[in-house]
Amino acid sequence: MNSESEAFDYFGGLVINLETANGTIDTVNDPILKTLLRAALGALAYQYFTAYHENDLTPGKYLPTAPFDTAFYIQLVKNIFSDKEAIRRVLEGELDALEWK
Repeated sequence: MNSESEAFDYFGGLVINLETANGTIDTVNDPILKTLLRAALGALAYQYFTAYHENDLTPGKYLPTAPFDTAFYIQLVKNIFSDKEAIRRVLEGELDALEWK
């Protein structure tokens, strides 16, 4: 497999909108946020490749039960990590999930 897209294609359409997700990441100017988004996409890839290496493509265990929209996922992660003040407060124990935006 020569590219991320080809690798995900192996899973028969369980990953959708990968190009859009990568495009969203490419528009981010903040290097820390960009790294966090790449890590989120890497964690997703790791989950899929675990299924492949474990030879267990059972939906619901390592893989989703429906196509996974990576563009939506990356936008969600971007929205969460874009608020540096909220992240600082969470890390310092000043803010919990119920107080989040």
